[in-house]
Amino acid sequence: GTPAAISVGGVNLAVLPPGHIVRLSDGTFIRDKGPEIGKRQQEIPSPVAIGNTLYELSTGGSLYKIVLPGQLSDPFTPVSVEEVKVDVSHYPTYYFDWFLASPLIHEGLAYCVNGSGVLTVFDVDKMQVVYEKLLDLDHFENSNEGAGRGVGISPSLAGGKIYILGDAGATIVLRPGRTYEQLAKNKIESIIHRNWQQRTERFVAAPAFDGKQMFIRGEKYLYCIAEK
Repeated sequence: GTPAAISVGGVNLAVLPPGHIVRLSDGTFIRDKGPEIGKRQQEIPSPVAIGNTLYELSTGGSLYKIVLPGQLSDPFTPVSVEEVKVDVSHYPTYYFDWFLASPLIHEGLAYCVNGSGVLTVFDVDKMQVVYEKLLDLDHFENSNEGAGRGVGISPSLAGGKIYILGDAGATIVLRPGRTYEQLAKNKIESIIHRNWQQRTERFVAAPAFDGKQMFIRGEKYLYCIAEK
């Protein structure tokens, strides 16, 4: 996962996916993940920093809300750490039930997509689950798919709507909020030859937006979808 860049008291820091905090000027670890953060050393979702608050999603299915102080101290200790766990026992399971994508935080809600294509929405003020939904992403997993195995693309916010892209090229558009409302679905179906067979192109990168254009990078092609 990619570290999150933050600043505390004018000092630039990086927060690593397992929860460690590093001072960028000299590479010093100013904080271990801490006993209150039960994350493993291998974590994939990137932390999200909003002001002095960190949101960290564990690959194993826990969302952490970590409020940092306004100034550095020794030892450097968060003001508060809250955790809400996700019960993934009822999720569809193919090869893993991990969370690979980073969370999207918007208007007090955290949108988190699991590798099997389940969306879990959290209230980050109360730190509780609002709803769960198995998404219509045409999810596909195969033991030979490499990075394209499972849904790992982070949700994106553009134009007041949430875009969630699956590994097989399907994109759904949602209205943000405390109930599930799907506005649209579209799918890119490019047939490519990979390894020993032909199959549909896989997607692992989040879309990028520029004005009324949406850019999607697949394993072979770059797509630009524009509003006329």
